[in-house]
Amino acid sequence: MNETIYPISSIVRYIKSTLDQNPYLNGIRIQGEISNLKKHRSGHWYFTLKDEQARLSCVMFATYASRCQAAVQDGMKVIVKGSISMYEQQGSVQCYVTAIREDGIGDLYLRYEQLKKKLFDEGWFDDAHKQPIPAYASDIAVISAKEGAALQDVISTVQKRWPIAKLTLYPAYVQGAAASESLIRALRQADRKGHDCLLLVRGGGSIEDLWGFNSEALVHCIYELSTPIISGVGHESDTTLVDHVCDLRAPTPTGAAQRATADIADVLRQLSADRQLLITSMQRRLQQARQQFSLRARSKYLSDPFAYIKDQQMHLAIAMSQMERYGESILEKRTQILHYSELLQNRLQRRLAIAGERNAQQKERLCTQVQIYARMQKEALRKQITLLDAYSPLAILQRGYALVEQQDTLIKSARQLQKGDQVHIRFHDGGWHAQLIEKEESHGKEGNI
Repeated sequence: MNETIYPISSIVRYIKSTLDQNPYLNGIRIQGEISNLKKHRSGHWYFTLKDEQARLSCVMFATYASRCQAAVQDGMKVIVKGSISMYEQQGSVQCYVTAIREDGIGDLYLRYEQLKKKLFDEGWFDDAHKQPIPAYASDIAVISAKEGAALQDVISTVQKRWPIAKLTLYPAYVQGAAASESLIRALRQADRKGHDCLLLVRGGGSIEDLWGFNSEALVHCIYELSTPIISGVGHESDTTLVDHVCDLRAPTPTGAAQRATADIADVLRQLSADRQLLITSMQRRLQQARQQFSLRARSKYLSDPFAYIKDQQMHLAIAMSQMERYGESILEKRTQILHYSELLQNRLQRRLAIAGERNAQQKERLCTQVQIYARMQKEALRKQITLLDAYSPLAILQRGYALVEQQDTLIKSARQLQKGDQVHIRFHDGGWHAQLIEKEESHGKEGNI
């Protein structure tokens, strides 16, 4: 029985021809969500168009990408126009996109943005909480998948830049539903070991692949770590929530290893420069010390040590002579002070005597004036008494007059009284109580009795 055997290239070519000739697949419009977008430096765009049930690889060449008006990004819901064909070298079906227009934001990307805003408002991403990364870390922990390109990139970068550093791997799942819990366990275990810093790394992927790094529990765990941590998750265009909470964010795993280590070549060059600087400084100081020693070696005190004693004896003699002069000056000043004290005391006594005489004279004058004033006041008082006696009612009574009162009221007219009234008659030497019996009419001037 004859069998027909086809080479793979002919099969792939046949499938491609079938797809290209299908009119329903040319100029077709497809709705989906952008994922794993890569904008190549050549200008071509590579991305995945997906929904809840399927995915389709897409490419948009630079000619069409340069004319695209939409701000294409991961998580965006779009409608693309293009043709379905096969990429023969890889045997994969893909869509060659010629136009893109926005159709909304993907559900997963929307969840990411909402959680990011919530955590930001709660303060989990505050820069004030971030710790500085050690400049020369020698004990580095790596949290990543046990087998993966990210781990190998970190190892090769550290060995090249800082080979004296010790690397410790804490394996964890970096994709899937169990990724978040696995990363939390590995981080807490590494934090308890007292490493200089931690590296949380993973290679690139779609937003679904990196979703384990957007866990709220993982953000809380990283916030509470006491060890500085650097994130290197995905590619430069990939951003997860752990990038915001970590103390430092690197665009790639290689970048994370570079930020955690110093370049040994740079350090050696700096050490060499510092060594040369120290040598130059020490040579300069040694030269200065030699010059000072040379100057001191020529001192006369080294050739004749007793010269120093002689000089000091001379200084001592001068000081003693000055002290004697100061002593004589002090005695002279003391004598002057005693003389001035006696003069001051004598002058004070004379002034006190003069002041005493003045006070006695003033006292005598004051007493004389007081006596004269007293006599004048007594004379004035006597005159006032005489005048008062002259106007006193008692003096009138002594001449034979009397006062008639009724109930403490002075009676001035006969009309004030009635027959039978009780009155009091006051004389100069006493008084009588009387009762009126009969009224006598006056035959003379009004008011006489």
